[in-house]
Amino acid sequence: MIHAQNEYKYHAIPPQAVGTDAVTGVIDTRGYDYATVDVQLAAAATSVSVSALAISEGDTTSAYTAITSLTGGTDSGNFTLPTADGTDSTGQVLRFEIDCRKRKRYLKVSLTNSASRVSAATATGHRIKDVPVGATQRGLETLVQV
Repeated sequence: MIHAQNEYKYHAIPPQAVGTDAVTGVIDTRGYDYATVDVQLAAAATSVSVSALAISEGDTTSAYTAITSLTGGTDSGNFTLPTADGTDSTGQVLRFEIDCRKRKRYLKVSLTNSASRVSAATATGHRIKDVPVGATQRGLETLVQV
């Protein structure tokens, strides 16, 4: 088996304008050995920084515990939140590689910006034991055929 081909991608947070209200997305890691979470921040016409970015975990989708090393901040063990100086004309991608074998089933991504900015979060499951085969299992309720 080629493990690189045994993966599954989907939007944890679909692309949308994210401002001072937190936007969250849930990732079900059932069957994943590893997950990659990419947080995409679009180019902004003005200085927009990330106010809060955290990944937490839970056994259910109703209660989560913060993962200290995946909570943005300046404390020891945390990563530093990216800031924008002036116009951010290039955008940014923040990548998190997570060993799901040591985590609870659900991961929640929370993102807040200092002002409105198009942002998204994409999750990729790696080394999946049960690869989704149907459209509904893959999170594709509506398929557009061209």
